[in-house]
Amino acid sequence: MDRVTFCNTGSEAVMAAMRIARTVTGKTKVVFFNKDYHGNFDQVLLRSSSIANRPGSSPAAPGVPDFYASNTLVLEYGTEESLKIIQSQADQIAAILVEPVQSADPDFQPREFMHKLREITRQNNIAMVMDEVISGFRAAPGGAQEYFDVWGDMATYGKVLGGGLPIGALAGKKQWMAALDGGTWRYEDDSQPEADMTFFAGTFVRHPLAMTAAHQILQRIEASGSQLQQNLNLQTEAMTREINRFFVEEKIPIRLARFASLFRFIFPPDLEYADMLYFHLLDRGIFTRGWGDNCFLSTQHSQEDIQRIIQAVKSSCIELRQAGFLPDPGDDPSDQTLADNCTNKSNLASHATSATHTHANVPVTRSPLKICAPSRISCIEEIQEEGDLPPLFCMPAADGLTLDYHELSNCLGKNQPKYGLKS
Repeated sequence: MDRVTFCNTGSEAVMAAMRIARTVTGKTKVVFFNKDYHGNFDQVLLRSSSIANRPGSSPAAPGVPDFYASNTLVLEYGTEESLKIIQSQADQIAAILVEPVQSADPDFQPREFMHKLREITRQNNIAMVMDEVISGFRAAPGGAQEYFDVWGDMATYGKVLGGGLPIGALAGKKQWMAALDGGTWRYEDDSQPEADMTFFAGTFVRHPLAMTAAHQILQRIEASGSQLQQNLNLQTEAMTREINRFFVEEKIPIRLARFASLFRFIFPPDLEYADMLYFHLLDRGIFTRGWGDNCFLSTQHSQEDIQRIIQAVKSSCIELRQAGFLPDPGDDPSDQTLADNCTNKSNLASHATSATHTHANVPVTRSPLKICAPSRISCIEEIQEEGDLPPLFCMPAADGLTLDYHELSNCLGKNQPKYGLKS
């Protein structure tokens, strides 16, 4: 990278990169990938929505206008099909935004795909923008670009760079960054800007406090050398390996995914109450921001801290299993509940009386269930025969009693019919 400019957030840095790419190439379309996160502005809050095998995109949140999808293409990350689509529309594409290792899927690290994408962008005058807001300075001093040996035309930064203060940065090669400063020229002589310039400014851009913090952070990173990241990555790898070994040995359907010092809990889609782990960890003094979110180790975490995290995860999972929120080791993995697939989950669950029934005290009856005691389930009269499959079971009504939702979810195996639900 030849030059760098600073702003307030990673989102602003991505916005600037997109504007620069359109200025330099004269093209308008921008490509990014499903599961990428590039900020909170409208044009990147889109999802893939192919129609009749034609790739497209649509708003991913209310309030995002449809017209942003007309010049933005959201594709699957790491596939040959995506490379073919990019190649076929290269004459329209100004920039491709890449989160090298997606924070939502840190296990997926398609090195070969990134190298192929780099070659396509180089051949077709497309700006390859590496979003290193999360991975920058974390995987290596040169971020994920150094780690995978794939260097973009521009790269965005934030988070680590500010040491806790709000900051964003955009670095790039001179032919792209000239769209911000005009290239090599001076006020004191007769030189002129070498390139057309676009607009990029803000009240708090290059704020002195944030810049001072960033300067200190960068000096620390430079002085520490690559050993800083290597040691931290090894510590994170060792921690996640021990926790994952515990999950395997105890047959707990959770795992930790990791890249560098980033890690996150991965839950199966049919595991009910997965967020209970978050609350149990919080009760033990471990804050993970919520289930399904990214966690990080830092240089301030000691070995004692890491052991405390490991023990907190283990004891939390054991307690959750004892309470019936995690399956027992002997459970048949194919006999998963339909809790997340039941259409009326929220309505049924709202009728459960936790004071009378708890999951820990409810005996599990394996499907297919032919008879169910009316004292246990009362809200359902019958599951009628409908379509090609026979009814799974019938239950008499028992007025005044309450459906035990946990028992019902255990009765319904994942391949059993759930149509014709009455009452």
